[in-house]
Amino acid sequence: MPKTSVTPFSLAERAIINLYDGGVLSPAVLERLIAAFALANPQWDTEPIERTVDGRSLHEVVALTMLPGESLRSARKSFMSVIEHIAGAATMKNARRGPAKEEPEDSAEEERDSAELEQQLSGRTRSTGGKRSTGSTGGAARERKSKAKEDETSARPQTNSATFNLLLNAAAPRKSRR
Repeated sequence: MPKTSVTPFSLAERAIINLYDGGVLSPAVLERLIAAFALANPQWDTEPIERTVDGRSLHEVVALTMLPGESLRSARKSFMSVIEHIAGAATMKNARRGPAKEEPEDSAEEERDSAELEQQLSGRTRSTGGKRSTGSTGGAARERKSKAKEDETSARPQTNSATFNLLLNAAAPRKSRR
């Protein structure tokens, strides 16, 4: 096999084909992978070189995974439509994350909301009396105290009590009565 230069396209091709051969390639995984490689601007119209264990090309793998009902006769066309859709969405998402922030007040509120959402998802809850403060001085003081408490708790190592534990309720296998 001739050596090829390592390009973003060849890396993407190798990664996708290896995941397909391993049996773990799903539409969600493929979408994330293509979006990640789209930021490196690979030449998606390059002719694929590698083949899967069952002899399929990159175009066929992407078409089978993302468009299972499509015919493999138009695999290249299906591949390019999938790439345009996913890569276009990834570059648009990246373009929205521009370095210039127009309204700092909104970003502070968004950060507060995302921190609150992160707390809820991680299992740590904060009791605020059921209502959000509307800017009164008493509510602002409570907000500062709770923020200081959050900073204090975030400095401690987390115990991850809400994570998945395979052995949490494990029991020995039952013996059969033969």
